[in-house]
Amino acid sequence: MVQESLGDTLRRMGIPPRRTDPEAMEELRRLGIDEKGAPNEMLPPCGKCAGTGWLKKRAVPGDPDFGKVFPCECTLNGMEAGRQARLLRWSELPAEMAKRMTFDLFFTMPHQSEAKREAWRYARGDVEEKWLVLAGDVGTGKTHLACAVLNWRREHSEDGLAQGKYVNAPDFLDDLKAGFKDNSYEARFDRYRDVGLLLLDDLGATAPTPWAEEKLYQLVDHRSRNRMETIITTNIGLNALPERIADRVGDTGTRLAKVVTIRGRSYR
Repeated sequence: MVQESLGDTLRRMGIPPRRTDPEAMEELRRLGIDEKGAPNEMLPPCGKCAGTGWLKKRAVPGDPDFGKVFPCECTLNGMEAGRQARLLRWSELPAEMAKRMTFDLFFTMPHQSEAKREAWRYARGDVEEKWLVLAGDVGTGKTHLACAVLNWRREHSEDGLAQGKYVNAPDFLDDLKAGFKDNSYEARFDRYRDVGLLLLDDLGATAPTPWAEEKLYQLVDHRSRNRMETIITTNIGLNALPERIADRVGDTGTRLAKVVTIRGRSYR
């Protein structure tokens, strides 16, 4: 059996085939057909709009909104879910990290309380410093807290806070190298150099080649000179980083960076 298209369904019912027409969409939903023309029996109808997705304003005649159709809460929730999905793709944060690395799911040990407090303040923009640097051994929760900032920002993007982009330091260098093959090096670099909020995870986990050090220095130098929001995690400590990079990352004297060292046992 050939499935009838949306346009054919609308024409058969005598409705102009405009996908944005609330009355047309209401009639389709009443008949149990979704916007692609397929049966829609799997979705339980909304209690407010009976599954139409739209509500008509009921008011005293004379009200300028009288009789107008507005999206139901279920429609707005669907729009918000789509927006969140787009922001997640843009952030390049792996889906599993987005799911589990939140403030609510961070089990705080006593030695992590300062780091969580500073990450929470940073997420809300309640700090003077533009950089948050989380240092400590493997498994002490640095990446979790850093990603929690990005997740919180994504869910509260209407507050005017910069949206974050995630990259692991070794992957950043691999991405730049790939740009030499298709002449996209500059465009790839700009994705990290100019983003409003960058999370550079696992700094120092790369082979200390001159090229790698130079690219990382160019990145942190640009963002420090322009005081752009940056979150950095590192397992090796600032003293073990190349001097030029450590000078930027550990710049507490100009109130650029807040450095928090997490000491204690690994979660793992």
